[in-house]
Amino acid sequence: MLKVGGTAVYQDKNWEGVVEKVCAKLSQWVLPQLSYGGRGLVVNNLIASMLWHRFTVLEPPDLLIKEIQRKLVDVFWTGQH
Repeated sequence: MLKVGGTAVYQDKNWEGVVEKVCAKLSQWVLPQLSYGGRGLVVNNLIASMLWHRFTVLEPPDLLIKEIQRKLVDVFWTGQH
């Protein structure tokens, strides 16, 4: 959150397309036959590394975090819930 003149201003533009990028990376790497360990590596090395810098510099909206969490849970439990 950025404060300008005492008013909170969210920089939505910084978060545009983030979920789509996460989904694109996941669709390239996550295959049904990939083990849980392999899925964990994909999430840690590709997805988390892509997000760390932005999350450190800017505070992400709660809705964005929930959407990304939902996508990552789906990676581990695809076809099992």
